[in-house]
Amino acid sequence: MKAQEMNQDKLLAFMKTYLEGSVTDLNELREKFYDAVTADDKELAASLLREIVVKQAVHAMLLEELADAEEYYRLMSVMQKMSKDAPEA
Repeated sequence: MKAQEMNQDKLLAFMKTYLEGSVTDLNELREKFYDAVTADDKELAASLLREIVVKQAVHAMLLEELADAEEYYRLMSVMQKMSKDAPEA
């Protein structure tokens, strides 16, 4: 399936759900990372840090995509309203 064929509402719903869970996961990983650093477990800390960086990048990417999509929907809504309110030419 091509991106253009994807049901955008389902995609946005998935992104919102994923982002909600992602915040919780990232917070838990950060706590584990701090615990590993405190315990002087360098290997675990390094592993957790790599995982945090990847998950944070995915989170940021989806957050940006979601913001862009929501802005697009707002603009389309305004344009539709303007075209309904505009006098016939």
